[in-house]
Parts: sequence; structure tokens; C-alpha cells
Amino acid sequence: MKTIYLLLAFFLFFSLFTDAQGVQKVPNQNKSTEPTRANILIAPSGATNDQYISDGGSLVNFISLGSEGNMYLIDEWKEGETILKDGSILQGREYRYNIYAQQMQFIHGEDTLAFAVPEELQTITFDGRTFIYYPYKENNERKKSYFEVLTDGPCQLVLRREITYHFIDTENDGLENDVYILERKYFIVKDHQDAFIIPLNKKGVLSILGDKEEEISAFIRSSNLRVKNEDNLIKIIEYYNTL
Repeated sequence: MKTIYLLLAFFLFFSLFTDAQGVQKVPNQNKSTEPTRANILIAPSGATNDQYISDGGSLVNFISLGSEGNMYLIDEWKEGETILKDGSILQGREYRYNIYAQQMQFIHGEDTLAFAVPEELQTITFDGRTFIYYPYKENNERKKSYFEVLTDGPCQLVLRREITYHFIDTENDGLENDVYILERKYFIVKDHQDAFIIPLNKKGVLSILGDKEEEISAFIRSSNLRVKNEDNLIKIIEYYNTL
């Protein structure tokens, strides 16, 4: 009888979870629907560095044309914890982040599921990383996306990853194959407002942190920091939160 009660409690909890949060089953992936690995090119002609800054201020990983890139943040499933906005905590599940599909996926039984209503998520933590689903503004358009939280505090530095398919115009691009492009864009979250992109140059950073511009400028100069470097950008925001 005790076993029956435990089973009923489990199914009731899962029913409440799926009704409140909403999940969707992820179809079996194949080349005709969604690639798991693909040719990725992320660099302008002549680029030689591992990374470069595009005109829009995004940091782009440079992977030579023809090499394989992963559509997931990491290959393996990682055990983690989900906190919902109603305070519920879900533990013991394994997660992975499908960047290409913009899905946070988890395993339930033999099925791969994804959160269908990510707005109800507070945080998802796995592999030492914490993610939020948050609104942001870019090019005067309001959207929502998953972000990795890089710094906590009154001013949060968050990272948005995106993989997009790029059709090659051979006449103009001089490339033989269509490619997938991976971008990493950094955003700021302040005062519970929509996230907004932070330009990866000193002038742009000082403009975003204008209420402490003098102190931040002195910190960048004295610490010899390059704002195009993620670690340095984290240091700048962490210092800003101490002021």
C-alpha cells in the first residue's frame, strides 16, 4: 500500500508540473529537421583570431569552414536543478541546452522533453551554469530567450547564444557550402527591465554604466582591461556592483 501511495504521489506531482509548467516532446532529430552537428563558419574573410567582434558588438567564435560544430552547449546530459517562479524546486533531472532550437531539454523516462512555457522558469542550473528565460530588446524589437547568467547582483551580465543557418550566395560570398553561424551576445539586466545589449567597446560600456562612468573608466584603465574579453567584462560588471 505504501508503494501505491508513493506512485500516486509521483504521478500527481508530475501531472501538476506538466499542467503548470507545460512540456513538449522533442521529436527524434535527423538531418531533415534539426542538425546536432554541422559545418560552422564564423569569421569574416581573412580573420585569423579565435574570436572577433562583429559590427553589431557580438562576440563570434571562429571555426574554420568545414569543421564540425555542436548544436548543443555541451554534448552530455548534465544533472541539474530547476526553480519555478512559484517557488517549486525540481531536482534529479538531466538537462542540455539546444542552442539551435533555443530549447532547454530534459529527460523523463525514455522521452526527451522541452519546457513549453519557459516564462514560468526562475532559473535552471546545471554543469556549473545558471540560465534564465528573460525578455530582451534588440533592433527595436522585443523578444524572449535563454541567457546564461555570468554575474549576479543589481546589474547582471548575461550571455545569449544563437546558431543561425546562413545560405551562401556563391556570387557574393565566394563560399561553396551553406553554413551555420554561432554568435554570443552580451546583455545587461538592470532594475527588472528588459535586457539590453552591451557594445563590446570601452565607449559603449561606459555609456551603459554611465551613472558610474568615472569610476568604471578609472578601473578599466588601472586594471588594463580589454572589454572585448569576457573575463574582463565580468570583472567590470562585478566592480560596478560594488560601487
